[in-house]
Order: sequence, then C-alpha cells, then structure tokens
Amino acid sequence: MKNLSLIIIGLILTPLITLSQNKLFLGAETGIIAAKYKLYDPGGKLKNPDIPSISWGFNISREINKQLSVESGFHGITYYGGPNFKFSFFASAGNIMNVYQIPLVLKYEQPLIKKKLTAHVLFGYVNNINRSYLSHGEGEFTLTRSGDTGHIKYEEFENFHRYFPMLEAGLGINVRLFEDLSLTFESRYQKGFQKVIEIDAIYQYNSEPPQVAYLISKGNNFQYTIGLKYPVSNIWQLRQTRKDTREDIKINYSKSIDRRFFIGIGAGPLWRLFKESNAEQIASNWGRHSFWEFKYADIFKGIYAGYKFNRISVEGAYYRQNYTNRIFYKNIGTGHGWLSGEYNVNEFGVRTKYHYQLPGIFYRMVITPSVGLSFLHSAVSDLYETNTYSNNYTPTKDTAYYFENYFRTHQNIITFNSGIGIEFYLHPNLILFIDGRLDLGVREFNRISANVWIKNQLTEGDIIFKGNSQRILLGMKIPFDFKKRQ
Repeated sequence: MKNLSLIIIGLILTPLITLSQNKLFLGAETGIIAAKYKLYDPGGKLKNPDIPSISWGFNISREINKQLSVESGFHGITYYGGPNFKFSFFASAGNIMNVYQIPLVLKYEQPLIKKKLTAHVLFGYVNNINRSYLSHGEGEFTLTRSGDTGHIKYEEFENFHRYFPMLEAGLGINVRLFEDLSLTFESRYQKGFQKVIEIDAIYQYNSEPPQVAYLISKGNNFQYTIGLKYPVSNIWQLRQTRKDTREDIKINYSKSIDRRFFIGIGAGPLWRLFKESNAEQIASNWGRHSFWEFKYADIFKGIYAGYKFNRISVEGAYYRQNYTNRIFYKNIGTGHGWLSGEYNVNEFGVRTKYHYQLPGIFYRMVITPSVGLSFLHSAVSDLYETNTYSNNYTPTKDTAYYFENYFRTHQNIITFNSGIGIEFYLHPNLILFIDGRLDLGVREFNRISANVWIKNQLTEGDIIFKGNSQRILLGMKIPFDFKKRQ
C-alpha cells in the first residue's frame, strides 16, 4: 500500500509537469460525512442511524482540456458510530476512526450557463490512512425512556487495516463568482472493499433474553462538501502580471485591500470552557476529536459576508457548531462523550474589525483585531437526554452506578467576543486567513447533572456551559466591489 501511495503521487505530479500550459487550481473544502454501517441484529431492537461528522480538505487540480481535469489533495474525515436502541428518540455515537485521505479523481465538466455555471461528474480512487489503527474503545450504558429499558455493552475494533483503498463517484456544480474564483458544491459516495470497523454489542431489552449484535463498516460513506478554488497558474501565465513592476503589484494589492465587500467560508476547532461544581471528581475533559490533534475540541464551520469602509469592517456570519457532551469521572478514571446532530448549535454573529496593512515587504498581510457578539440557538430544550449505566472499571473492581441528566437550560443565549486575525492576500482576488477568538457568555446554556454510586458512597457534580469558548477559524474570502470605484 505504501508503494501504491508513491504511484499515486507520481500520477499526480505527471500531469502537473507535462501540462504546463493548462490551468492549475488550488482549493479548500469543508462538509459533512455520513458513515454507512451494516447492522446484524437478530433481536431486532437496535437501529442503525446515519451519524454526521465534519470533513475538511485541500485540493490541487490540473486541466487536461476544457472539459477534463485530474485532481488530488489531502482530506481528513472521522467515522462516528455506535449501537442505538430503536425506542430512543435521539441517536448517539462515539468517535470510532480518524482517517486521512489522498484521492486521485478524474472530472468531466459540462457548461450549463456560459462562464457562470458548470456541472461535473467525477470518478476516482482514494487511498486511506487509518490514524486509529492501534486504538480500541469500549462502553456500556443503560437507557430508559417511556417505560422501555435497554442495557448494552459494546467494543470497537478498527485495527484491521492501516491502509485501505476505496472508489468514489459523485456529482458537482461550479459557480463562477468572479473571473478567477469558483464556488464548488459536491456530493460524493465512497465505496470500500475491506472491513475496517467492527462494533460488537451484547444488549438486553426490558426482561427479554440477552442478544448479540454487530455493526460492520468497509468505510462506505456519503460526503456533501462546499469549497472554493482558484487558478494559481494565473500567477505565472498571465502576461500582464509578468510585466507588472513591483510597485504596480503593490498598487494592485492596495486596491484589493480597499475593496468594500467580501464573502467567505471557514471552519476550525472550538474549545468550550466549562464550570464544574465538583471539579476534583467530575470533569469535562474526556475524549478525542477528529480535527488534527486538537484534544477535547468540537468543530464549527460556516459562511459570512461583510462590508468595509476605510479601515473598519462589519461582517455577519452563520456558523454550525458541533456539541459533544463529555464527562470524566476522575475518581474512577473513566468517562465518555455523546455527540448527536440534535445537540448541535446554530450561531448567528456580527463582528467589527479594524484592518491594519503591514508596511514594507509584508504589504500583502493585514492584521485584524475584532470585537463582536453572537446569538446561539439550540433545537433541543429542557431535559433532552437521560443516561444510566453501570460498570466495574473502578480501581477496586467494585461496581459503579452512573446517573446522568442532560439539560439545555436555555435555548437561546448571547455571547460577546474579541479576537485577532491575520489575512494574507494570496492574489488580489483571494484572501487566506487565520483568526483566533475568545467568546464570553453569562447565561447558562447547557448542564450535565451526574452522580455515581460506589459501595453506597455518592459523588455528585454538574458541568455547566455558559457560552465561554476559545476557537481558531481557518478559511478564505473574496474581496469585491459591485462597480468600479472612481
């Protein structure tokens, strides 16, 4: 498989070198992945819902001709999954497997609206690197709702293949925003051929006899992505650009910095800050996450647009935040995390930024301190999940009994934020940026009330979230004016 990776890299580099007169594109994308599992459940009491997670990636593509192109890149995806009872309204899942992908894709493009809109089909090969190859997970819980009770114990195995191949096919649409920049929407299906995940479960429903069930995955998944791509070959192919003097180039970038409107997309990790009533015993720092190696992080992604006058800009944004309920019992040394699309948070934000262009050779960089506020909205409210279970993972091997209630105390809260960012003008029509931010809230948004019994001793604690968080946003945006300024 390692040799196959080298072959893929060679196939990628060959068209990049030999087709030097055709356009070369760079792009970035983010989206949603829905992993597909096959459920084997003779007892018929479990369900197999699609659990969404976030994908991200960077692409490089080269035109073969006006309709054909070859594309590769580097993508990161996470497979979520886990056993769920049919009587449960919500679907819960854990982080099962983290994967890096290196695709090799052929795309055929067909114009729909001249110079504005094109559609394409794609087919390709995907080389997958299993980052969770040496990991192992297990869990046990009891769920009670509407008079039904289910107890389940499960183990997760993902050590079958460190590298595994898949094929993918899909459809997409390209919307040309400006002369040099396109917005891309794609829907892809990836098909695997080797077992890469197995979840073994033993469960009991009410007073019925115990049953054995399995969840199997070969890596199959659906992906829905949005991205931007820019023809970087314009940098060396456009004659006028090559003839411009350094001072002319500076003037072009200064004009770009003065453009009044902008739109963009971005995604990144978000670290929530919690208040813990019994931090010595019950804490929130449990689990791993899918975005690189950012521990205890959730993902947020979104779109935004803004208006700039002089050095001040005002921007509005919509972000979708993952919300993972994490709990760690320090005195026992065990914990778990719950993630569901129902828990996710919609964020509507407004920010004001000051733009300071650096002098000298750093003229393409702009520093952007900012302040703003956000409105957070939750689809769930009040008591939205109850979890009871037991295990003997304690240091003394005594049985521990856990009782957890999850509350969305208020559906809507307002947070205030401040931050600082760096914008880099890769081209007068394309800006890359990184933005760090601190959010502060005062109204309770989410609460986990937990207690655990061990040998008739009770330990209680609450984990409270009021909107306080730290985050990093990575993305790209496009500056523009609706008409040329005099």
